[in-house]
Amino acid sequence: MWQYRSQNRFRIQALRRTGKAWLFFISLICISNTPDAGELYRGLYVGGFEHSDFMPCGTQERWWLQGEAYAQIQAAVTEKRRTPGNTDWTLSSPVYVELRGSLSKPGRYGHMGAYSRQLNAQKLIYLSFTNQCNNK
Repeated sequence: MWQYRSQNRFRIQALRRTGKAWLFFISLICISNTPDAGELYRGLYVGGFEHSDFMPCGTQERWWLQGEAYAQIQAAVTEKRRTPGNTDWTLSSPVYVELRGSLSKPGRYGHMGAYSRQLNAQKLIYLSFTNQCNNK
């Protein structure tokens, strides 16, 4: 009887060690498969009623901007607009942004499908209230 309990105890300990090893292995897989914030994009953003324009520097394209960084940009734009004495900047003024995200395949995106691509911006890196792409 004592020998039987002893063997079970060793089996249980072995299962615990094996379970911990599997848990560690699975966590490594999950960490390695976690996507980063994507590619770096630089350009001008102009927002307003039914439009969210991102114009990449050096191109004539307009992409629909959305994602977590979009909310950060909107908060900064709203705060700037509310700044006392602000007479030279409006909501439709371009804002220079650098962000990380992923770009869609060509298609029809945004309001009424007016945009050829969509930039899903996960992270805002830099924002400047200038309308120039070459400020950095």
